[in-house]
Amino acid sequence: MTKESNRKDMGTTTGEQERFAVGQQPTGGEQGRTTVVQPSTEDSFVSDLLHVPRPTREQVVWAIRIAVVVVVAVLGVLLLLYAISRLPLSTTEEHDVTFLDLLKALALPITAGAVVPLLGWLQSKREREAQAAQRERELAVENQRAETDRQIAAQGRQDGMLQAYIDQIGQLLLDKDRPLLKSTTAREIEQLLLEKNRPLPKSAAAREVRTDMDGDEVRTLARARTLTVLTSLDGERKRSVLQFLYESHLVIKGHVVVALRGADLREAELGATNLSEAHLSAADLRNAVLDAADLRGAELRDADLSDAKLTATNLHSAQLGGADLRNAYLHAADLVRANLGEADLTGAYLHAANLHKVDLSGADLGKAILSDANLRNAVLIDADLRKADLRDADLRDADLSGADLRGANPAKAYLSAVNLHRANLSGADLRDANLRDADLREADLKDADLRRANLSEVDLRKADLRAANLSAANLSGTDLRDANLSLADLSRADLRDANLTNAIMPNGQNYEEWLETTEGQQWLETYKGTRGGDSTLS
Repeated sequence: MTKESNRKDMGTTTGEQERFAVGQQPTGGEQGRTTVVQPSTEDSFVSDLLHVPRPTREQVVWAIRIAVVVVVAVLGVLLLLYAISRLPLSTTEEHDVTFLDLLKALALPITAGAVVPLLGWLQSKREREAQAAQRERELAVENQRAETDRQIAAQGRQDGMLQAYIDQIGQLLLDKDRPLLKSTTAREIEQLLLEKNRPLPKSAAAREVRTDMDGDEVRTLARARTLTVLTSLDGERKRSVLQFLYESHLVIKGHVVVALRGADLREAELGATNLSEAHLSAADLRNAVLDAADLRGAELRDADLSDAKLTATNLHSAQLGGADLRNAYLHAADLVRANLGEADLTGAYLHAANLHKVDLSGADLGKAILSDANLRNAVLIDADLRKADLRDADLRDADLSGADLRGANPAKAYLSAVNLHRANLSGADLRDANLRDADLREADLKDADLRRANLSEVDLRKADLRAANLSAANLSGTDLRDANLSLADLSRADLRDANLTNAIMPNGQNYEEWLETTEGQQWLETYKGTRGGDSTLS
């Protein structure tokens, strides 16, 4: 192959590379075919040889400064020479000095004398800045290294404390004379003394019964060491401590050896941990990570779980009465049959959570997110649901008697057969809600939006429906005896077979009196003509 053919081949290859670089397809027979062309060794060598690194921002700024200084210096010299040429240096014409003569004679020395010091000053300034930047970088590296060393040292200290704790508790567990696991509390001793058919343990019989609920000195020592070590550990090591206690059967509900009330379990990493039937009453679990953890039947009364992460956590039948769950994240959590009475769930996220048959009596659910949640047969007596999001929630057969739902949004919620006796629903958004067979006796529904709601067979006796929007609502078979419908919007509402005895109509008159008026008769005739057939309204 000749050199000319090689050059042609190289030219063709280079041309194809250029076309692919700009996103074009090869012409002719190359169209429709993907070609990957590797650069030749010679092209790579030339590219590397001619490669000029892109200047940094500091280099660009430095070049601009030099250019400005040079331009200013030259302009200053020229201005000085021009001024000198205009001075009367001689009285005779043959000795006159022109500007061009001065420029030729003095331009170079003046320019050099002005520019060189300036350039030197700028160079020294640049060097000082570079040295300062270098010192800052070195200081940052030293600080980072020191921080890493501190973290390593802290982790080492924590590992040492954790190991020492496990060794200490292990010695208490293996103590032959007074094993920790077999120690007895004062309450347990009293119970044993009252049981005739159960033998009294030797450790209990030998000691006097005391009122100390923490039990004997062994338990007190174990609890003190546990609380102390937890305050010095990070989330991962707190997990190790809790797992050790749980697997050693020291924090099991029904026989608690080491009480964890007030224990510092903040930010503990407990995701996917098995803690079923664990006793964590009054523990501090703020910001703890409990995603997918197994807490079935766990004792968590009065525990602080604010801001905790509990996604998909199994809390089936858990005891959470009085617990602090403010802003807790409980997405898709299993809370079936859990006890959350008097719990604080303000702002909690319970989207798609399973709350079937849960006890939320007196719980604070203000601004909580309960959309798509399963609340069937749930007990929400006297619960605070102000501004709660109940969209598409299933509340069938739930008991919300006395609950406060002011400003709540249960739009499109399933509320059939729900107990809302004396519930406060003033201003609630109940558009398209299904309340069939619900108990709304004496409920406060002032200003509530019930457009297109299904209220068929609902018990609304003595309900306050003042200014409520019942447009296009289904009120067939509804019991509205003694209800207050003053200023309510009943346009296009279905009132077939509804019982309005002693009800106050939208114009403020009693139903029976209102029927005797011309307006009532006209409305009744219009209703009959629209719906057809007989009506019980008369």
